[in-house]
Amino acid sequence: MQIFYPYSIEMYPDEFPGEAPNDCKRDTSKETALELNCINREWADQYGHYREGKLVQIKHHWWWKALRVFAQLEATKDFDGLFLFLEEDFVLVHDFIHLLKLMQSKYVHKDNKIITLTTDPDPNGVSIQGNSDQVGVISQLCN
Repeated sequence: MQIFYPYSIEMYPDEFPGEAPNDCKRDTSKETALELNCINREWADQYGHYREGKLVQIKHHWWWKALRVFAQLEATKDFDGLFLFLEEDFVLVHDFIHLLKLMQSKYVHKDNKIITLTTDPDPNGVSIQGNSDQVGVISQLCN
């Protein structure tokens, strides 16, 4: 099943999730933001930065996708088996299903029910990009 994120920055470049002309720029100080009266002046992040549309869209897209599949689609909302999310730029090799079953048998259990495929560095700073013979495993609990 293919699903498509309806709020892409390509469709809304000058409003949320894109950047509206009166949004605070990323490195604007709180004092300057209040003076400029930009619309997101009250919502700097923990580092004092204001949102960047391209980065925010990544998070919103991922959470929208998860909510859509796990809670809203009739075909999947009560399903308790293995899910595989593939982004549009992923290409699978011929033995992928075999590898997926091996990963599932080794890493999926009651406290760890999600396997994600990525070339992004892990939170510990270890990059596996370009190392196609490696698998990185990170266990994180969401509260």
